Amino acid sequence: MNISLLYNTFMGETSPLIAARIDTPAHEMGARRMENMIPMLTGGIRKRPGTWFDGTTQDNKEARLIDWLLSDGTVLILELTAGAINLWRDSREFSEDEDMTARANDHADALLQITGMGDYPDLEESPDDIAKANHNADELIELLGIAELTEEELIILFEKHYTGKRPYRVIQKIINRYTTKQMKSVHFAASANSLWLVHTEQRPMKLTWNGIYAVMTYPTFIGKDFTAENNRPGAVAFDSGRLCFAGTISEPNRIYMSRAPDSMTGTDRYTDFTAGENPSDAIVLEENDMHGSRIQWIAASKHFLAATERATWNDTGDIPTPATFDMNIIEYAGSNELQARGTKETMVYAGRSGKTLRALVWNENTQGSGYIDLDISEQAAHLLGAGIKDFAVADFPYPIIWIVTKAGELISCTINIRGGVTAFARHPTDGKVEAVAVAPQAIGDVVFLEVQRGKSRNIEHLTLEDLVNEDIEDSHYVDAGEKRIYIEPTATITDLQRFAGKTIRIFADGAIEPPIKESRDGKAQLQTAAARVHIGLGYKAAFSPNERQIPANGTSIGKKRRIEKIILKMYKSLGGRAGTTEGKSTELITQRFGSYKLGTAPEPFTGEIDITVSGNIDTEGKLEVTQDEPAPFTMLALVERVAILEA
Repeated sequence: MNISLLYNTFMGETSPLIAARIDTPAHEMGARRMENMIPMLTGGIRKRPGTWFDGTTQDNKEARLIDWLLSDGTVLILELTAGAINLWRDSREFSEDEDMTARANDHADALLQITGMGDYPDLEESPDDIAKANHNADELIELLGIAELTEEELIILFEKHYTGKRPYRVIQKIINRYTTKQMKSVHFAASANSLWLVHTEQRPMKLTWNGIYAVMTYPTFIGKDFTAENNRPGAVAFDSGRLCFAGTISEPNRIYMSRAPDSMTGTDRYTDFTAGENPSDAIVLEENDMHGSRIQWIAASKHFLAATERATWNDTGDIPTPATFDMNIIEYAGSNELQARGTKETMVYAGRSGKTLRALVWNENTQGSGYIDLDISEQAAHLLGAGIKDFAVADFPYPIIWIVTKAGELISCTINIRGGVTAFARHPTDGKVEAVAVAPQAIGDVVFLEVQRGKSRNIEHLTLEDLVNEDIEDSHYVDAGEKRIYIEPTATITDLQRFAGKTIRIFADGAIEPPIKESRDGKAQLQTAAARVHIGLGYKAAFSPNERQIPANGTSIGKKRRIEKIILKMYKSLGGRAGTTEGKSTELITQRFGSYKLGTAPEPFTGEIDITVSGNIDTEGKLEVTQDEPAPFTMLALVERVAILEA
């Protein structure tokens, strides 16, 4: 008996504990192995884009990453280490009506970093951006030999080669008092251009952005002293114009809300916690039903939310006032100390053991509305067995939770709870991931990572490129990578000393170069001269589907089968192999498709590929699809032609 099995919705890697649940969609469309692949909500899976190298951490220390969204849409990334905070930001964009000289200088500044040719001095406490931009513009002109270009021509040069992969750099260093242990459990909340950071063993810290740099203060408070020992909050949020604190050592289950903004001027009163009976007065709530269990985190969503070690809570949904504010239990599940992250309708948090990922999901139906508390990691529990160390939530182009485990693994979860999708994948790399943050951007949310690679701790970032509109030559599928742009094509790449001893992969003008073992001289030789080169560490993407239930006179469990043929529906892909094992696999895309001119890069393949395989006769029907080239790989569907032996 022969039958064809279709995969077009991929539910990610699933736990071995549900291997017999052949009746569930999670198993039916799930995977034994999903590595460096991202399940897409549109169907299909795509290779994870590579990471961009931005720099190293302060004194090579382990870091915590925190995202700070400013009122103008700019995102700063805080690199929090013991004793210091480094602020990272991208090169700013310009509108057409801005000063032409300023635009040219800032574009030159960005080009210097892209080409790896500039030495970037750290900004001082009162930075002079104009002097810095001029210095970098002059250095660019000298290094690239383009002194004859006008400011307008320099902008044209920049826009021709620069495709939105903006470099990030440190713009400011701030001294802090956190220890390595404390920084891991710092909670934070942002409002307009201010960011508050709290920890039960340190005074609340406030950072204020003045348009050029951040100013750090340790505020004093009216009505309640949050600076004294044992009175320092461990959780922070903003709700209805109020600054909210909770989880102090002396009052573990008490919530404080500052006075509401001044009704006449609109001025915030974040440091005024003077309680009273007027609607604008500060609010104090101690929920006795929490039984002394410390509040682990608070957050504002459709409702004000809180979690203790025993349960999750929400308020009534009314505008908080001293007379109306109250909390009710959602679920007796409990949370650990990690700060919750989420969107308007979903709040994600780590369960009390730190080994599960849960979500508070807003639900509306004919019976009413409210939050539902769900364990979203149950079907992939094996991925989080080491414990969750950090996580962040990306919304665009589609929701993905990025998780860092205590074992240094990076895990993703593509999520659409209403659509029944929670698709996990692991993302191994040549290093140990220690922290993650997400910066919202118009081109797609940017995922920042702190990765220990050998003796170096890197700040790196990745973005999910637009598969439909992106220029294939600008695809970035190497880790800890960088992009070099040359006015004249070159075959010799220099200044690669940070890759010494490593095997690097190169994607040059849309062509895949052979692997190169980098020596200490920091040079690499290309087969063909190129003008746009992506260089970094290679990584392998792999997918192996679960055993499928096959209609065969009852269950197919235990019956012998053999995979005879597979069909892969690909989209703009290069490279890859498929077979019953990695050792018995066939190359997928080995020829040049479409119009081809000798000496040019191959055109990525879109279409169907048929492969005849010699599968073993067994009860599992294993299949492996892999790709380890520095190039895009997107599989929209997979069809297996399987023979079933009835006897």
